[in-house]
Amino acid sequence: MEQNELISLLSKYDTPEISDALDNLHINGACLGIAPRSRNTEITGTVFTVKFEPVSPGVSAKAGDYIDDVPEGSVVVIDNGGIDNCTVWGDILTLVAGMRKLAGTVIDGSCRDLSVISSSDYPVFSKHAFMRTGKNRVRLASVQENITLSGVTVNPGDFIRADKSGVIVVPKHNIELVLEGSQKIHEVEDKIRSAVIGGMRLDEARRTFKYNQPLR
Repeated sequence: MEQNELISLLSKYDTPEISDALDNLHINGACLGIAPRSRNTEITGTVFTVKFEPVSPGVSAKAGDYIDDVPEGSVVVIDNGGIDNCTVWGDILTLVAGMRKLAGTVIDGSCRDLSVISSSDYPVFSKHAFMRTGKNRVRLASVQENITLSGVTVNPGDFIRADKSGVIVVPKHNIELVLEGSQKIHEVEDKIRSAVIGGMRLDEARRTFKYNQPLR
C-alpha cells in the first residue's frame, strides 16, 4: 500500500486499539507520560526524528535549525531525553510547522508558550511544559537518525498515532500487521458493546467474542 493510504487507515483507529494490536505482536510502542498540549489532539503520520543533547555550563549553543527541512505531512518527533528544565519547542516553531503543513510534534522533553499552543489547531504533545529556553543548555545533535521516545525506539519513517489517550509508535516494517490487528480489535469491541447494550453480561460477551484471546 502507498504511504498516504497507510496513514489514512491508521487514523481510523485510536491509540488503545493500536496498543492492543502491538501487544499481540509483542512490540513496545506506547510512549509513557507524553500528553497533548494543544486544542487539536489528533496526530497520524510518519516520523521525522530530531535529537538534542545537553551542553556543559558556559558552552554556547544556538536554537536548533531543522524545521525548514521537514517534509510536508511529517510528524516532528524530538528526543530531548525527557529533560524537564528547558524547552525545545514554542510558539514560533508551532507557527512555522503549521504553515509548512506538518502533521504534528511529539516531544520527549518540554515545550513552552502554552498560552498560544493550548488554543492551536497544530497538534503538540510533550512530556513536560516549562518556560526556560533550551539555548545554551541543549544543542541539536542529529536529524533523521534513530532516537528514543520515552523508552521506545523510533526510526525515521516509522508511523506515529497520538490522541487524548497518549502517543504510540508503529515500526514501519510492521504497519500492515498492526493495521490488520487493530481492525480485528475494533470489530470485537464493537460486538461486545452491542451485546452488552442488548442485555448480555459483560463476562459472557467477552467469552463469546474471545476478547481475552490474542488476535493475530
